[in-house]
Amino acid sequence: MTNMPRRSSKPGSSPDWAMSDLLLGNGLLETLKVRGERVLFLEAHIARLVRSARFMGIPEHVVNEAIAQMESLQHTQDGLWRVLLSVDGVQPPQWRELPDLSNQSLKTCMGTYDPSSRIREHKTNSYANNFYARRIARDHGFDDALMVSDSLLVGEAPFANIFFVDRSGSVFTPPANGLLPGTRRGLLMAEGALEREIRFGDFDQFEHVFLTSAAGMRVVSSIDETRFNTELPNHILDQISPW
Repeated sequence: MTNMPRRSSKPGSSPDWAMSDLLLGNGLLETLKVRGERVLFLEAHIARLVRSARFMGIPEHVVNEAIAQMESLQHTQDGLWRVLLSVDGVQPPQWRELPDLSNQSLKTCMGTYDPSSRIREHKTNSYANNFYARRIARDHGFDDALMVSDSLLVGEAPFANIFFVDRSGSVFTPPANGLLPGTRRGLLMAEGALEREIRFGDFDQFEHVFLTSAAGMRVVSSIDETRFNTELPNHILDQISPW
């Protein structure tokens, strides 16, 4: 096995390795939505960053710099802003326009969700598995993927949490085992959404399905061949209207 060069810790050393942890997927990112020149749910993003940085061993001074960057996004251009950091430092914030939030058709992708993975419960910059699942789904003519474990447990979409609404109006989402608990997921759970194991084959028990991420909410029109009502109940629309 080829030995990798060590990163120099000497002052003034070559910058080639300055952010090498990011190149190897050993970093964190936060995606924040700015609307009306205001960062939405900033406190929730900061709390998640602090928790994940502790898990990843990122120094406190780097975390504080990242938090300062996040706070500086107030009164900036509307859209999505990404803050990326590793043990070595923080990258300048990156901006992009808000994506289209049209209805989504999902294809189940088996073996792309691992409930035992603790690292997947943090917003790292390691997303190869997520892109793989999305590519498989799109190659089959779907908008996105639904990541499912080998034991048929439903996890999440590649870049969003998933929620299921039964015919009584109750809202459920898979437990946060091996998946990223998004900030919007936390808000909906505070409003009464419940964690519940959902398995491949359970989809016909539900009337509505939707996805949540920093960008907002997307209604799911179908999973594989199962179709859903795309008119969400008013109590859910009321909860997500501040997003």
